[in-house]
Amino acid sequence: MFTSEIEIPVPWGTIACKTWGNEKNCKILLVPGIGDNVESFSGLISLLPQWFFYVAVDLPGHGKSSHFPQNVIFNMWDYIITIRLIIRFLKEDQIILLGHSFGGSLVTIYTQLYPNQISKLILIESSYFYPIEIKHLPLRFDELIEGASELLTRMSTSAPKSFTYNEGLNTMNNTRMHGHVRKESAKKLYERNIIEISDGNYQSRIDPRIKYVPYVFIKTPSQISILKKYPIVCATLSIVAINSKFPSEERKLVATMEKMTRNCVTKFVNGNHNVHSNSPQVIAPLISNFLIHKCHL
Repeated sequence: MFTSEIEIPVPWGTIACKTWGNEKNCKILLVPGIGDNVESFSGLISLLPQWFFYVAVDLPGHGKSSHFPQNVIFNMWDYIITIRLIIRFLKEDQIILLGHSFGGSLVTIYTQLYPNQISKLILIESSYFYPIEIKHLPLRFDELIEGASELLTRMSTSAPKSFTYNEGLNTMNNTRMHGHVRKESAKKLYERNIIEISDGNYQSRIDPRIKYVPYVFIKTPSQISILKKYPIVCATLSIVAINSKFPSEERKLVATMEKMTRNCVTKFVNGNHNVHSNSPQVIAPLISNFLIHKCHL
């Protein structure tokens, strides 16, 4: 498939996207998780039907996209607004959304907000709102506020750290939250997230503030009530990795959401949280069949 890079103008800069296929075809917007970029989907897209136009996104503060404005902490809704701006730019009456992990949260909520715009929804190891008990809120907010305050102070007084190519690659591999990424995929992700500042020295393109993105904290019963009031009405495919280290509370919530979604089918596959990058050949047939056929798999 023909591949190109595009930049979508937004009020704070540009959103970098990588596209595959003919732009006249039906569009599929692919949204990665926190810390990832468009390259998390490159192996998968090469195995999918060629008669779609695939648009993978570097979320703000990732890859080649502009960071959100400095000196503040942004949140989940800023990312949803970003998706809204991207879809407006693409000028599609209806679009297919695909999201992984945090990207799955974003596209799920967007689908609830704009149900008439989304023809199909594909979720890979997806989450939703962050489930939390009220008694745990003070500690969680304290961690976020203190961590974010220290980071903003440090960013205003210190220059970004530099590192060698291998140092940065090892750090990325060792700090991933929910499982490893195989060597070939990790290298592609890593190289899009760094910039060379001098011979052999690099800096990260990733905005360090993403570590403190405040999720929307809502108790599980309240989330279920939201899903009942604003159900997902389009055909939905949810892919769940059997060996994933994804938090069990979020896993249970997503399973409940899938049961409540009338047109949803769930497929369990071998692999970890990053199965779409590590083993795209495992999930590509499932996604291809879902894209081609209107009926359930």
